[in-house]
Amino acid sequence: MSDADPADRPHTRVPVPDGGDAACWLSEVCPDCGALNEDPAGPCWRCGAVRGDEDGHGAEGAAG
Repeated sequence: MSDADPADRPHTRVPVPDGGDAACWLSEVCPDCGALNEDPAGPCWRCGAVRGDEDGHGAEGAAG
């Protein structure tokens, strides 16, 4: 065992690997109810809102 003080050791840079989750998941959040959607291209699992649905009422509020 060494009696050296750890504060006396030189600092080394530890490489951080790329990968993992994106820092911002805002593109996957439903604008109507705030649910996090795994498939942002599909309808919201909670309220049925569809991306690009301009009236903001989701699938059940859409008039044909």
